[in-house]
Amino acid sequence: MRLEDKPRTLWIDAICIDQNSLSERSQQVAIMMKIYEKASRNLIYLGEDDGSAQAGLRAIRSVVSDMKSATGSLRMLRETLYDIETGASNYCVNGFDESVDFPALETLFDLPWFRRLWVVQEVVLGQSSLCHWGIYECPLIDVVCAARWINYKFRFMSRGLYGHIGFRCATEMHGFVDPDLGLGAKRRALAIMMGISQRFHKTDPKDSIYAILGLVHRDDRESNEEAALLRIDYSKSLADVLRDATCYALSQTNDLSVFRVLNHSHDQSECKSFTSWAVRADTLRHPKSLSLLSRLFHASQGLESPTRFLDTSKGPNILSYEGIDVDYVAELTETCEGYLWYKHEGYHPWLRSAKQLLDKSRYVLVEKDVSLAHQAMAFTLTAGEAYNRKRACRKDLLGLIEYIDSLTIRGDSPFGDKIGEQALLCYKAAMKKMYHVSLVTFCLQRRFFVTHGGLLGLGPCLMETGDRIVVLRGGDTPFILRQVDGLHKLLGAAYVYDIMDGEAVRDASVLVEGGKPEQIFHIR
Repeated sequence: MRLEDKPRTLWIDAICIDQNSLSERSQQVAIMMKIYEKASRNLIYLGEDDGSAQAGLRAIRSVVSDMKSATGSLRMLRETLYDIETGASNYCVNGFDESVDFPALETLFDLPWFRRLWVVQEVVLGQSSLCHWGIYECPLIDVVCAARWINYKFRFMSRGLYGHIGFRCATEMHGFVDPDLGLGAKRRALAIMMGISQRFHKTDPKDSIYAILGLVHRDDRESNEEAALLRIDYSKSLADVLRDATCYALSQTNDLSVFRVLNHSHDQSECKSFTSWAVRADTLRHPKSLSLLSRLFHASQGLESPTRFLDTSKGPNILSYEGIDVDYVAELTETCEGYLWYKHEGYHPWLRSAKQLLDKSRYVLVEKDVSLAHQAMAFTLTAGEAYNRKRACRKDLLGLIEYIDSLTIRGDSPFGDKIGEQALLCYKAAMKKMYHVSLVTFCLQRRFFVTHGGLLGLGPCLMETGDRIVVLRGGDTPFILRQVDGLHKLLGAAYVYDIMDGEAVRDASVLVEGGKPEQIFHIR
C-alpha cells in the first residue's frame, strides 16, 4: 500500500484505537463514521497471496463479464436483478455464458475480511474502496457485483458457495455499495440493520449494534430518551445493549418489523438476563438457516397503531402490547432441520408427518374438501410466497399441491406401494419439481402446526403445544407467545393460513359486541 514516489498516511482502526480501553473504544467508535466519510480512499487488505489471488480475481472478472453481456453493459442491471414494481429480487433460470472457476471464488470469499461486520461501515461510507490481495488489486465494486450476480443465478453456482458465509456477506454488501442501482440507501432503519448484523462475524458481541450505528438513519427530532438508547458504552451489559437497540427499532418504525429477525434457537430460560423480545443481533444467522417471513401481509389490519409502553412498575425489561389472542397450538411436527430439508429422503417424511396432522385437524373436518385442505397446506409450507417473492396464487403452487396429493401415511415414497427403479425415478422427479417451483425454504428451522380451532401454520422451532397464536398491533404476521409466571415470552413470528390479512381481527370484532376484542400482553 506504500506509494513509490511520496509518503502516505494511513489510519488503521485496529492500531489507532486502544482496544483494551473501554472508554477510548466508546469514544472512537462514536466518530468512526466521520473518519470513513472524510477519507479520500478506503484500502482493503484481504491478506497475503498464497498462490490463489490471480485465479480468484480472474474468476471475478469472468462473472462481471457474464453480467455485462446479459445486461447491455449494465444498462439493464437494475430491472434484471429486481422486480421494479415490488423491489423483490429476481432469479435467473439460465446458466453462465462465461466459464466460472467456482473453487477459486470459494477461496476468495473464505478470506476473513468478508465476514467481519465492521467492514460494512467502512465500504459504505468510504469514497472508493480498493481490495489488495498480495500484489494484486481489484475494485471492491467488482467483487460485490460478482457476488450479487452469482446469487441471481444461484441455481447454477457451486454447492460450496450456496451456504458460504463470506459469499453471502459480499452479496449483502452489494445493496449498499453499488451506486447505480439506487435501491440500497446508505442509511437504513435500525430494524433492517439488526437483521444484516446477524449475517456477519463480530469479535465483541456488543459490536453487533455499535458497528452498524453509522449506517442507521437517525431523525434529528428524536428525543433525548431515544438517543440515549443508542449511546455507545462498552461498559453496558450485552443484554442491555440489545434490549435498548430493540426498543429504539420499535420506536423508529412504530411497528413490529424488527421481530421478523427473532430466531431463538435455544431455550430462553438458559439466558435469563436477556428478554425474549430483544433481537439477538449478536448471534450469527447462517445462510442455511430460516428465511425471514415476508412483509407482503398485514395480519393486524383493522387494529389501531401500536400503543407501545414499558411497564416501569415491572421493570425496563417488560414490553406491553395490545392485541388479540387467536387460538392455541394443538399439535405440531418436529423442527424441519437442515439435514432433513436438504435431502429428499429426509424432507419427504417430514412433509408426510405434516400431512398427518392436517388429515386429522378440524380444518379438514370443517372444510370437508381434501383439495382445499391440500391447497391450504401448500400455502402454509411456502408462507404464502411464490418464487418471484410476490404473493403466491394457486397456479404458483401446483407442483407442491400435486406432491401433497400424492403423499400417503404409509411407505417411504409418495407413490404408496410402488417399488423398483421406475418408481424411484418418479419419486425423485416429483421431489425435484416440487423444490424447483415452490419456495419451501420457509420450512427450514420451523415447525408445521395445527391449532385447536383448525388453523394451519409455520412457526418457530421452540414452540410447543399450548403456546398462543396472537395478533399484535403493528404486526405484519401473527406471533407465538408462551405464558410463564403471569407474563409472556415472545418465541417469534409465524405464518398462519387464513389470518394473514386481518381476518382474525374482523372475526374477533364480530364476536365482541360494543367492546374491544383486544387484551394487553406483558412480554418479558
